[in-house]
Amino acid sequence: MLQANTGSSVQKSAKAAGLEAASKAAGNLQNIKIAFVYASCAYPIHDVLAGVQEGLPNVPVIGNTSFTGVITPEGFVGGADGFVGIMAMADADLAVGTATVAKGSSAIEDGKKAAKKAMEAAGKSTPPDYFYMAASPGEEESYLKGITQVIGRIPFFGGSAADNTISGNWQLYSDKGVCSNGVGFSFRRRF
Repeated sequence: MLQANTGSSVQKSAKAAGLEAASKAAGNLQNIKIAFVYASCAYPIHDVLAGVQEGLPNVPVIGNTSFTGVITPEGFVGGADGFVGIMAMADADLAVGTATVAKGSSAIEDGKKAAKKAMEAAGKSTPPDYFYMAASPGEEESYLKGITQVIGRIPFFGGSAADNTISGNWQLYSDKGVCSNGVGFSFRRRF
């Protein structure tokens, strides 16, 4: 059965914020399969991810920087000094794989590459039941076109990375890497 918890933090230290948000999101969940991580571009993202991995060891991560904050069950969490918001999802019957692909010469080809890498990370060769995608602004539809050429047209959710001034300082990331322009993809398949 699918379960989810959220956690957030506005600690000054990026790593401490990642760890605190991850620990809250982990809560009492068993079989955590993925963590959606949204953070401020005011934080060094590698430090945030180090804290998240400490709080959720061996859990695939996917996410991006967000514009000024995140909405949580407790309300708006954000600010210029930094924030992290996480949703952890658990389900024993879920296979997950993530990929981050930096922008190359073709967003369509990058989308294909992301889909293939995430399927490989999930250990699956068949299309997922649904997927999550985040991309840098401007070529989202082209990334999707490439993804659907690999897995077909199936339900998905996601969005675009952002920063507080919409000036190109956004980042996309997963447990597989970080990039400023490109696509993050997460594969989900029920057994």
